[in-house]
Amino acid sequence: MAAGPTRHFPETHPASRRKILKRFVNAPLYGLVLVLLHPMMACHGQDVHPQKTHYQDAPSWPSTQPGEVTLQNFRPFRAVYQRTYTNGSGQARTDRVIITAEHIGWEGHEAIALTLTDTGDPAFEDTNARTLIMYVKQEDLSVLLEIGPTPGTAKDYYLARQMTDTLTLNQVTTATDAHQFRAMGIEGPGFGPGTWVIASMPLHTGQKIQLAQVYSPRANALTGFTTLGYVAGQEPYTDLSGNTYTAWMVEHTSNLASPVLARRPLIDRPPYLLGTEILNLDTGDKRDAMRLISWAYLDGE
Repeated sequence: MAAGPTRHFPETHPASRRKILKRFVNAPLYGLVLVLLHPMMACHGQDVHPQKTHYQDAPSWPSTQPGEVTLQNFRPFRAVYQRTYTNGSGQARTDRVIITAEHIGWEGHEAIALTLTDTGDPAFEDTNARTLIMYVKQEDLSVLLEIGPTPGTAKDYYLARQMTDTLTLNQVTTATDAHQFRAMGIEGPGFGPGTWVIASMPLHTGQKIQLAQVYSPRANALTGFTTLGYVAGQEPYTDLSGNTYTAWMVEHTSNLASPVLARRPLIDRPPYLLGTEILNLDTGDKRDAMRLISWAYLDGE
């Protein structure tokens, strides 16, 4: 699920947005962007790339909410991806993303424990491993509990819990006794791994998808989460072990003027996300931000 840094922009219905921003815009924990998340595409005037005109009506795309999608064909699994990115100095780095998913129970619900580890590379001091743990309801993929690294650091962590109408957040600085707590009202459950959500939907070429609501930013920065997607069609996609899949290619952009967009191949069974490609529409050049190496079921069946 993931491609280097993923940029998210807070945007939701105006009344909700005003209420949330009024409460949290000056709060120390706002850096975690624990607000309703939707992409707000950057576009000024008529500055739209000619191959992105179908995104211009994105604010009016139909919204899919928790409860409207059922996870398809889940079985416990482990998947390993190769991730390629550049650091803050523009230097190329390669590491691995490892995802495991297991059956669990949570307050009488069937749920999934999803663990995502970004391994880092011991050859470079500027990389660090990061691990995220997320519990989601199996029936609708809404988040129950999440523990992960705070954005910008691999050493400080937060713990978030979603309840019926409240989200609570604890942030811990591991080198000191610093600790921050905040609670906020929410308007219902929020999606967890959005690529799994889209992969479980009945897809067709030309489909326009918007997911709402989403409160969980850190998992999605690591996993290439897409809250807004355009289904470009089905294509063959080959992982690094030589296995070929027929995948739906779901495109995402956050800048209508740029020729660059992300393409994510999805299938309706584990591991759901096969990788992330970055495509330049002007030159046709493609590069892998992430590509599946291998995966396996964990239930022995």
